[in-house]
Amino acid sequence: MTTTFDQFSVAQEKTLAKLSELNSIGTSTGSKLVELNMRAMKENSSKAAETALTFTKLKDAKSIGDLQATLQPNVDMVTDYWKANMNIAREASAEFSKIFEDTLVEANSAITENLDTIEKTAYPGASTTASAIKTMMSFANQTFDNAAKTQRQAEEVINSTLASAHKTAPKSKKTS
Repeated sequence: MTTTFDQFSVAQEKTLAKLSELNSIGTSTGSKLVELNMRAMKENSSKAAETALTFTKLKDAKSIGDLQATLQPNVDMVTDYWKANMNIAREASAEFSKIFEDTLVEANSAITENLDTIEKTAYPGASTTASAIKTMMSFANQTFDNAAKTQRQAEEVINSTLASAHKTAPKSKKTS
């Protein structure tokens, strides 16, 4: 009975440590996003005023070129903003995934160990049940691996889309 209580106590301590790590990651990520948004708001307020002023001065073809020269830095700034957001999200996702994967490996190891013990010491037929559970665990692990691969591929697609959008955005000539 003591062994079960001790095991439960150790499991609870590990769970609380993992929750503390997750909370720390969430807090850090939130702080980074707030800082990024505050910086973007400060930069955008002055850029918006410049663009509005240029827009009100549109009179001829040359002034349209001036407007384009004013807009391009805004396009670049928005692209950089979304890249920064994606980087923050990617970092947090990687940290969450690492913790989740480590926890999954620990849990799988403990379950497999317990199932091996059951197979050796339990009633007749228990080995069949243990084998079925191991098969289900293997299937779940494969599903998790496939989901992780899909997530990485989606991140790559998003990054390449942002990179190509940034490359194909029209570059304006600075007017002096």
